[in-house]
Amino acid sequence: MYKTVLIEQTTTLGGRITCRRCQAISSNGIQCRRGAMKNQAVCHGHSELPKGPRTPEGRKRCAAAKTIHGFETRQARTERALGMRRLRELEDLGHLLGIMTGPKTPGAKPQ
Repeated sequence: MYKTVLIEQTTTLGGRITCRRCQAISSNGIQCRRGAMKNQAVCHGHSELPKGPRTPEGRKRCAAAKTIHGFETRQARTERALGMRRLRELEDLGHLLGIMTGPKTPGAKPQ
């Protein structure tokens, strides 16, 4: 049985981006409707690119070293938050004793 593949253009992101249509054919003979990746014939879902850890051990290992934002790890973020709390306490103490004047640093107050 011969399956027809349409090499047509499809639009994504509300019609703002035009790209080639994915060339993958499902088991029922229908072509995938997603847009193909740049310089590729298939979409990300049909590509052979890695899609993350699959085993429970791999997921735990990934969660332990997970970055929150950018390249900052959970440990670095908690250490920075503790440092900022200490700085806020020192600033409050300086304002209370009259050593410091002016506006205080905005942000959450330490508990």
